[in-house]
Amino acid sequence: LRDVGQNHLLQLIALTAMREPTEFTVEAIRNARTEALEALKPISEAELAQNALRAQYDDYHVDSEVENDSKTETYFELKAELSLPEWEGIPFYIKAGKALDVNEVSIAIRFKDVATGLFETDPCKNVGNELKLTISPEQVMTMSINAKSPGLGFKLETRELSFVCEKGDSEIKNSYEKVLYDSIIGDQTLFTKTEEVLAAWKFITPILESWDTIPLHTYQRGSDGPTETIIPEKLTCT
Repeated sequence: LRDVGQNHLLQLIALTAMREPTEFTVEAIRNARTEALEALKPISEAELAQNALRAQYDDYHVDSEVENDSKTETYFELKAELSLPEWEGIPFYIKAGKALDVNEVSIAIRFKDVATGLFETDPCKNVGNELKLTISPEQVMTMSINAKSPGLGFKLETRELSFVCEKGDSEIKNSYEKVLYDSIIGDQTLFTKTEEVLAAWKFITPILESWDTIPLHTYQRGSDGPTETIIPEKLTCT
């Protein structure tokens, strides 16, 4: 959480939730990210067990040569909410882990399920459309949508539309090339400003201070993480 959560994943929340900048300038973009991070609602110690989960994979002590009683998490989940009016009541879930079955960085945006006119919605009433933006290992945009199933009826089924960015290998091979280049030419757009860093730590520090009050779960190396989760699963059409 300290290494990946407070910087990388909170930045993904900021980029997803930020309001449209007033203009396409460095300061306007960074100010919009800062506003999103400063809107993170604090999580109290009493709320932590319902809003966070931590785990450590088996044999972590052997692989990392750390003390056998180390309680350092190698996996975490966290639920965050923002106090901005447009995001009221909308949860943001972030998770990260080591030694998992898949090495992927992605953002999934799940839309609210709404009534769909003439279509029979009961089989899919808990399934909203979903947009997934995969950042690595390759850049992919995927939309899962409710579409009319074949036949004479008006039932829905989930269909998937996907677009793969073919430029990944040639133009986005190493993301550090971009930030190094930006630092040379003085473009600070992708760099966090002081207020962003302070807002991120203001949200994460109280969680870290109460981190040991919630259980440390375990999971097997090469799995998709612990069986316990705080993230609601997306139901599928039947």
